This record gives sequence, structure tokens and C-alpha cells, in this order.
Amino acid sequence: MQEGVSCRETFPISDEEVTMQRYRGSGSSLGGLCAIGLVLTVALAQAAPPAPPPAAQGKLERLRIAVAALGWDTNFTWRTARSGLPDKRPALEFLVGIDRRSGAYIPELAEKWEMAPDSKSWTITLRQGIQFHEHWGEFTAKDVRHAVFLLTQPASVQSTAGLWRTLMGIVGTDPIEAVAKKVAAGVEIIDDYQVRFRLQHVAPEFVELLSAHTDLVMQSKARWDAGGTEFYGQKVVGTGPFEFVERKLGSHVLYKRVDNHWRKTPEYKELEFRWVPESVTRLATLLAEEVHIADVERALQPEAVVKGMKIIPSTLPAIQHMWNFGGLYFASPDKLDP
Repeated sequence: MQEGVSCRETFPISDEEVTMQRYRGSGSSLGGLCAIGLVLTVALAQAAPPAPPPAAQGKLERLRIAVAALGWDTNFTWRTARSGLPDKRPALEFLVGIDRRSGAYIPELAEKWEMAPDSKSWTITLRQGIQFHEHWGEFTAKDVRHAVFLLTQPASVQSTAGLWRTLMGIVGTDPIEAVAKKVAAGVEIIDDYQVRFRLQHVAPEFVELLSAHTDLVMQSKARWDAGGTEFYGQKVVGTGPFEFVERKLGSHVLYKRVDNHWRKTPEYKELEFRWVPESVTRLATLLAEEVHIADVERALQPEAVVKGMKIIPSTLPAIQHMWNFGGLYFASPDKLDP
């Protein structure tokens, strides 16, 4: 069973997820927060005592999420598989979003996308005026090409790295210089706000690879040019609704909200991912109100319900069917093992 926790205001985490919240009688949104990989969530049902007056209640400032380890505890997005992205996604955005209620593709950093008749060329029009955190400038076409480079470079182990390399014509023996050259040819910059992907293979499902279902997060080319892996290892910097504050290895990751974010300003000032590897301990911290959201394994569901938790079903199906065109086959007979 996959573990994780997620909330998102504008598009969903994945079709496999359900949302877990502490239940207080009315829903609260997390604004633009994105994190993936939730299978079962529960909500603490607050029973009968009368609510104190608003002045005494206070407003929740920091939302705390308890999760098991999601992969490498790192700020590098390409050095972990997709299961290790949730703690980075609050700061990051994608070209194509996913509607949280319908599961449909929706514009995010890309305003529109168009496939050529040959299914090998895709033209993407970008949203204008979107700024990177920490004054790294406006998001433009060069950052899209840079995102593909990060995902396809030799050091990348991301879940879709192999597929992206195939589409860019990159082979396993290519050094990083050759990768950069092939990415430059495969991601044509038409102008600051328009790019054209020139793929080596037919890919009518290509929009999926641009979407929040997968791994192509947008990061700053200017920041890479200024500090390379040293800068990228220090912080996660993107255009998302939360800005990175700190990572304490083995402990937590902390974010602060971006006021007046172009999509929606998050309701909470701070967001904390807290690493709690034991499932029993995660449930205990949720019951003790030390955290507000936690992933809870199905085996603990009966115990959680007995202790006052409430199961909240997903609004989307928990099963996902996918078809990848092209198939799995060897390109030449000499590759076959007799």
C-alpha cells in the first residue's frame, strides 16, 4: 500500500488518493499545496462540546503533516523517484494541472498546449508574469528546457526519466554535455512564452508527461547558472504557493506561504512535513493532536475508527487505467535473447 498525504485546492494529487483532514465541522482548504500518494486518510471527529467564541479559538498558523519517509531526504527533485516528491511539491508547479474534482487536465504554468498532426511536435504557450521565489526572475521558456534537462541528465533517477530520455533521443552512454545538446534540440524556444517539443517518437499521450501526475516540475535556469547543484541542494525553489524555509534531515521540512500567489494564497501561514516512520506512531500523533494530517495504513483503520476517527472517501476513483502508445519491444532483432 502506498503511503503519503495530500491536499490541493486547484487540482488533485492523483486518482489513487483520498483526503484526510482533522474534522472540525467545516472544511478548510490548503490553497495550492500539492503532495502525492495517499491511499487511506482519516479525520478526527470533534464531538459535542460547544465551540468557544472566535476570539478564544485562535487561527491555525502551521499545518503539520505526519508522513513516513518518502524516499531520499533531499532537496534534489531528480535524485528520487516520484514517491519522494511530495515534500518538495508545495514550492513547485507544473505546466499542466489536474482538476481535483474531475481529474481533467487544466492549465497551470502552461495556458494551452497543441499537438501537431504527426503527434511528435507539441507547442506549449506559457503563462506570463509568474515569478520564482527569492527573486530569481520570471518563469519563461528557458526554464521549461532546463526542467527537461534536469529530468534527463545522467544523475536523474526520476520515475519518468527513461521515457523522457527516449523522447529526447538520449541514450545511456550520453555524457551530460550530449544530454544538454539533445534537450536543446528537442525543446525549441520560440520566444519567452512559447516552446515547441520536437520528440523522437510519436506520443499522443504526451500531455500526461507535462502534468502534475508525473515529474516535470519547473525550476529556475537562472538559479542553476548562478550556483548549480550547490544552490539546488540547499533549497527547493519554484513558483508554487509555498516557499521553502528549511529541511532538517530525518526530522521535518518547513514551508511558508506565498502571499498573493497567482493561483490562490494558502490559508495557513506555514506548512510542515514531519517524518514519522512508524504507522502506529503516526496515528498516535494524530489522536494526540500533535499533527493535523497523517497517513494511516488500512490495517489500523478499525482502531482509528474506534478511537473517534472518521473515514473520508476520495472524490475521484482509486483505480487508474493508463495506455502508453508505442508498446514494449526491441528496436532491432540483435537485441533479442534467443
